[in-house]
This record gives sequence, C-alpha cells and structure tokens, in this order.
Amino acid sequence: LCDWAIGGGLPFGRFITISGEWSVGKSSLMWWIASRFLKHEAGGVYLFEGEGKPPLASHISNLFGITDFSRINPGGFNPRDYHYLEDVLGKAEELAESQDSALLLIDSLASFGTRQLKDGKDKGISEASQPGQEAKKYTDFMTRGFYRTISNKRIILLGINQLRDNLKGYGEAKHEPGGNALHYEASVEIRLKRGDLLQNSQKEIIGHVVKGVIRKNMIAPPHREFEIPFYYQSGWANEESLIDKALDSKTLEMSGGWIKFQDQNYRRGD
Repeated sequence: LCDWAIGGGLPFGRFITISGEWSVGKSSLMWWIASRFLKHEAGGVYLFEGEGKPPLASHISNLFGITDFSRINPGGFNPRDYHYLEDVLGKAEELAESQDSALLLIDSLASFGTRQLKDGKDKGISEASQPGQEAKKYTDFMTRGFYRTISNKRIILLGINQLRDNLKGYGEAKHEPGGNALHYEASVEIRLKRGDLLQNSQKEIIGHVVKGVIRKNMIAPPHREFEIPFYYQSGWANEESLIDKALDSKTLEMSGGWIKFQDQNYRRGD
C-alpha cells in the first residue's frame, strides 16, 4: 500500500526521507524497505546509525524476513566509525561511486551534527549562533555531484528524520531538523503519524495503525495517504491494509464476514 501511495515503489537514484514522531514506526518502515531491497536487488544495505542507537537487533529477522545479515554493512563497513555529518556524507558519496546497487540508510538525519557544531558545543558555543550548518552541508553534498553519481545506478539514499516541537511560537507546530534543504533535495517525503491502537481478545495492546502521507513526490502525484497496521510481534500487515483499500474503492465487496471478488466469496481471515 505504501508502494501504491508513492506511485510504484521507491525510485532508484533518489534521496528519500521518512519523518514522524517518536516510536511511530519510522525505523520499522526503513527495515521493511531494506528487506524488499535485499530480496530483489544484488547490492548491500549500509546503515549509518547516530550516537546512542542500540546495536542492530536480531528480532528484525522475524519482523521483516531478513535472514542474510552478510549483506547488511558488508565489506567491513562499521557504522560506528562515522560521528560527524561530513563523515557520513563523504562515506555515502564513496559508496555511491564504488557500487552499482546499494541502499544507504541514515538513522537518523538529526543524529549527525556537523563537526563545527559538535565541537562548538564542547566549547560552549550554542547552536543558535551557527544557524543552517546542517542544511548547508546537505545542499553542498547533493549539488556537488551525488545525484549525478547515483542517477543511472540502482542506489537509494534513505534518511529518517524526527519531528520536534516548534518552540518559537509561530509556524507549524512540528518541524524537522536539517532545515529546508532536506525538503528541497528529497525526491520523496513520507510523513508517518500514529493511529488507533490494536488490541487482541484479551484487550492487550499488540500494535497500532500507522497513518502515512506522501508530502512530496517527484515521480507521481503527491499527498496520497495510506494506513497500515503494525503488529509488534509480527510486523507490517500489508495484506490487511490492501484488503481495506480494496473495500474502500469497491474493488471488493463485504457482506458480514465474507468478502466477494469476481462472484467468488471468501471468508475474511482465511
């Protein structure tokens, strides 16, 4: 359903962002995308993780069907070696030049500050005195040749971004770190929002609905919306969301506990 909203799946040779509030499902969607990439492409998945992120959890193999971990951070790539934004973007450019197929993941864009900004904080220099540092780095990175490098390759740069409260008192209630440079440079922007909680028959919370909107799309019409149930023990319920979409569009018809498709009845849940 997310592929439908984007207009045929994530495009190669592009920069994609996924944003949303904490614990809404950003990293889970990222790993679902990674599992699809590993299934259909020959390249590796390279993950840049910010400081404070826990090590790669083994449970993602159960949630997203990832079994071949040799293709995640292959060739001795260690995401913990990159602490500054300049290092991350430089390595991403190096990988793009040396690979024909790769999925480059940054989790998260807000975790990597510039060397000048991070070193300045240690010296007591505030972020407000150095505005736009990250935005300038992203703009320089994209415009100096990264897009040209990946334009004819099966490479995707996918970054997760956080939503933070806007304390300035004007503008939108939430904002994304990194400035408007990310909005300008991204080809597809996916914004996630938490929906209803999902419960089992014992009234235990077992998941929640993730609501998404394609805020920007340079390959298909933007502003398409989608909803996908996410179960904490089993992952994304893509089939369930597709059935709901088909019911909404009248492609399928439902009567009681039965679903009708092309004069054939199916019991929901089978």
